[in-house]
Amino acid sequence: VYGEKAGCGFEITGHVEKGGLIYLCAGSRPNIVPETCEAVIEGNYKQYTESYKKFLNTNNLTGDIEEEGNHTKLILKGKSAHASTPEEGINAVVYLCKYLATVVDNKVVDFVLEYLDDCHGKKLGIDHTGLMGPLTLNLGVISYYKEEVKIVLDLRCPHDMDFDAMVTKFKHACANYEFRETHDLGKALYIDPNSKLITNLHEAYVSVTGDTVNKPQAIGGGTYAKSMPNCVAFGAEFLGEDNLIHGNNENIKIDSLLKATEIYCHALYNLIKAD
Repeated sequence: VYGEKAGCGFEITGHVEKGGLIYLCAGSRPNIVPETCEAVIEGNYKQYTESYKKFLNTNNLTGDIEEEGNHTKLILKGKSAHASTPEEGINAVVYLCKYLATVVDNKVVDFVLEYLDDCHGKKLGIDHTGLMGPLTLNLGVISYYKEEVKIVLDLRCPHDMDFDAMVTKFKHACANYEFRETHDLGKALYIDPNSKLITNLHEAYVSVTGDTVNKPQAIGGGTYAKSMPNCVAFGAEFLGEDNLIHGNNENIKIDSLLKATEIYCHALYNLIKAD
């Protein structure tokens, strides 16, 4: 892995009058596309049932509508994905806001649809595709209750983009809604894919597997390689194998472990020989 995008976080907060929206909530971690979003809106659920079901059917989504005291509770189901590949998910917040925009007048809903309704930052004007691929943006957490909102975003940013310009665009968007923003900009990792380090590691992989098609890559995720100079992540996962990474019963096949060990031996020899 010759490149790891910078992990950047933004938190947006502010006071917003209800305008028919009482509650909106989704997500527990910013690095996951939220699969479920819930909202409570003013009015009896019977007046929204037909339009909400039509919206779900039109967008091939599932969800529920329930009576919540004198008001209405809406639940929408999307599809989760990792923040490094948000395009593989369906963000439940964005889709529920699309419906809410037809029945409430609330600035949180407007902000989401104006600036956060795409996973590459185009609506914010921060989209960038560099040597490590495109910037990705994930609206991971949203909480709106008692007229106070908090939105948490997870961005994965190529090393060759203008980070100061990105922050300026965020500040401008937030100012338009009288929101506040705080941010934490991580560091990217990039080592020339034609460097001796990368070419020697790749040669070790090819010498054992015979695979000349798949090349070194850049990723949106992060590894401990960022904590050391001249260091990259290398292995040990093979194509076509599901190791349940970061999940229950994470595993590796013994044959794959032995093959990885052989590759590492070749890699160490290549690096020593190179010096």
